[in-house]
Amino acid sequence: MKDNNPMLELAALIEGLIKDAKEEEVFLGEVKSGYPNLKIKFKDIVLEKENLLISSLVKDRLDKKPMYKNDYKYEIKTGDTVVMLARGDKFVIIDKVVSI
Repeated sequence: MKDNNPMLELAALIEGLIKDAKEEEVFLGEVKSGYPNLKIKFKDIVLEKENLLISSLVKDRLDKKPMYKNDYKYEIKTGDTVVMLARGDKFVIIDKVVSI
């Protein structure tokens, strides 16, 4: 029977927490296909709809129709850059990035 040392278990737990904290969670991605059939290029891969989530605030803005003929419509289209959060095997689109 193996003797478990609680101090070694605690050290391993702390080491795992530090490793997790160092991992990057916020990413920028380039839109390869616009909403609603989103595809986002991230590093060397293209994320498909199945790997993406979208914040409800962004979705509400995307689905809103302009009130007047020449009103601005919020879009996520090919060539845009989006900010994403990593959550497990999914990426959450939280907004798009524009230049100043």
